[in-house]
Amino acid sequence: MNYGKGIKTIREGLGMDTIDFSDLCGMTPGTIFKYEENYEDLTMKEADALCSALKIPIDFLQGLSTEVNDIPVQYRYLFSNMVGILTDLTIHYIRAENLEGVELDLKWIKSQMIELEIMKRKGLSL
Repeated sequence: MNYGKGIKTIREGLGMDTIDFSDLCGMTPGTIFKYEENYEDLTMKEADALCSALKIPIDFLQGLSTEVNDIPVQYRYLFSNMVGILTDLTIHYIRAENLEGVELDLKWIKSQMIELEIMKRKGLSL
């Protein structure tokens, strides 16, 4: 799990520099920089506070912080498809815009998770 990667993805997706993003999150620019560059690890308490400030579920940050090597090889293609959608979903969620699009993204992600679970139960791989 690389929280710095997830934080940077969200910040860049919002089109913000470190200073504006740190204001939004209630942190210093230096703290954001340290997280993004992995000079400092984010604790669960800090991750909760960040997600609370951004008004996003922690699952969004965790999903965007997942490294491809954390995913079993047979599921990486599905993961790579989901990352782009999760990024868009997170940005829309923070901005509280295009909520209809958010609903569609959530339905798609849920359908992929169900498909993955069915395949797992059948002992199949992608």
